Amino acid sequence: MVFCGIIGQKGRDEMSMLTKKALLKAFGTVLERKPFKKITVGDLTEECGISRMTFYYHFKDIYDMLKWALEHALRDSFPNASADFEGDWKRGFYKVFDFAMQHKYYALKILPEMGQSDMFRYLHDVVYRFAYNAILLYAGNRRIADGDLVFLAENCTYCVTGSLLKWAQAGMNETPEDMIRRFTVLFEAMVRGALERFDQEAASV
Repeated sequence: MVFCGIIGQKGRDEMSMLTKKALLKAFGTVLERKPFKKITVGDLTEECGISRMTFYYHFKDIYDMLKWALEHALRDSFPNASADFEGDWKRGFYKVFDFAMQHKYYALKILPEMGQSDMFRYLHDVVYRFAYNAILLYAGNRRIADGDLVFLAENCTYCVTGSLLKWAQAGMNETPEDMIRRFTVLFEAMVRGALERFDQEAASV
């Protein structure tokens, strides 16, 4: 009975993955004929031949589906998810830009239509994990309040998402390597400087 239950769960997981991939493929098909902002859940379910209920079983909305696609691609790039995915921040940020470049045709149809708030919503969870873990690494043994760490990570996340949006709006002409090289300089200077000031404030209390 236990064995049958395991097989059943595995089968459900495989079906869920197939459905998610089918919805993503349908999104790409619909995007060929319709602007991103005008695409609805109904468009995708009609293209797939499934119910709206099935879509909402897997995703909250279209942005949630796109976030899943990015995270799924990143997980494939970081086999040791619990360690590499959260720890190697430079590679992680690079993979976000590289994912957009590998899907440039679709990225140029989607990203320029996103405002800063939509971009932040789409990328927040992915980018924030990299930013927060990088900041913890640089903080070392400094006495930094949790609230200050979160504040710094949120602002770094805004910086990354804003840079990605501007890059897409400009046509993605620069390479992901160039974007990450510049961002690394900015990120390290901003984080090191902020951590030093926060540490000094803590020492003076």
